[in-house]
Amino acid sequence: MSLALATWVVKYPSHTSSPPFTVGNTREVERPAPLKELSFRPQAAHRGQLCLSVCQDHKYTFISEPKSWTEAQQFCRTYYTDLATVNHMSDLQALRAAAVGQPDAWIGLYLTSENQVDRKFYWSQPDIPYETPPAGTWWLGRPASKNSLDALSHCGVLTTKNLWYDTTCPEPEGGFACYNKTSNDVFKSGLYKSWLGAQLYCRTYHTDLLSGLTQQKMYEAKYPTRTYSHWTGLFRDNWGWSDGSTSSFRNMKTEVSPQTKKCAALTSDGRWDHVDCGLQKPFVCHGDFKTQTTTAQIALSSAVDPNAFESLILKQLYEHLTAMNLTIYNLKWKRGKDARFSKNKRLQSNRRGPSRLNLHLNVQAITSGHRIFV
Repeated sequence: MSLALATWVVKYPSHTSSPPFTVGNTREVERPAPLKELSFRPQAAHRGQLCLSVCQDHKYTFISEPKSWTEAQQFCRTYYTDLATVNHMSDLQALRAAAVGQPDAWIGLYLTSENQVDRKFYWSQPDIPYETPPAGTWWLGRPASKNSLDALSHCGVLTTKNLWYDTTCPEPEGGFACYNKTSNDVFKSGLYKSWLGAQLYCRTYHTDLLSGLTQQKMYEAKYPTRTYSHWTGLFRDNWGWSDGSTSSFRNMKTEVSPQTKKCAALTSDGRWDHVDCGLQKPFVCHGDFKTQTTTAQIALSSAVDPNAFESLILKQLYEHLTAMNLTIYNLKWKRGKDARFSKNKRLQSNRRGPSRLNLHLNVQAITSGHRIFV
């Protein structure tokens, strides 16, 4: 999608005996003579500046045009901020709303490295950063070496001795620990589930899997004896977000991604899947649409007051862009320093040839097929 136009022309009557006419429904002016047309030729389209908000909630826009993950990333960085990043559950709900009823769509999550040694530990609750625990927290010999045969031990359990142990995520454990933020309490479940199954259960009925040493201490105090090890929110991976966010929020539907599937897509059930990055899919961007600033040069064929035609030019340009299925949010002239409208200056300029006024046209538009949710 390009906002630049090769040529845009406003035509006016060439006869000189007509009465005054209304320009842009704002005021009546005398029609200058002999004025036949104004040519609008954008010189360049400049990428707008981006202002990042301190608020962590994201605005999402669903783009229906299929692209590869890399092409989608390029598009989002050009017109928005980046491919969708998700920081927490409220973001996830907004993301789902943006793509409701749509096919699988790219988001900004991707495999940052194929090297197992680059995997990092995180907590399922994204607002709790992982910190190296005190000595004696891990079971002896754990966590597994990233280069060992046990390298697929991505998920953490709390043993009956209250020690951390990492194991393979698909293997069902004898229970799991949930945390409820509303009641600031922890809960035990004896259901046999995989790590992802436990995470889904906790997010559905509570807040999330137990995360961090503070919540663990609450759990130990409430359930001092346990028969089985329980899943916690501890996990490690080598995935990251396109915009460089350190968010640990994940909502995957499958445990382990094949090495050929290195990008994440939002699926129709609202969860995420590992997908081949080269596939053509719609996608979701986050951030506001960036204002495109176009510098336009207008040539007047006679001595004419430019103020008289500004509103008419904007009106016809608005109609032209609307016909291109664009929704215009802001369309206005901004005079440059060299735009002088005094009568004497205009007449002097006209003796040397047509007057040329450098104006800045601020256009903020987005295709009407896009849907925005906050």
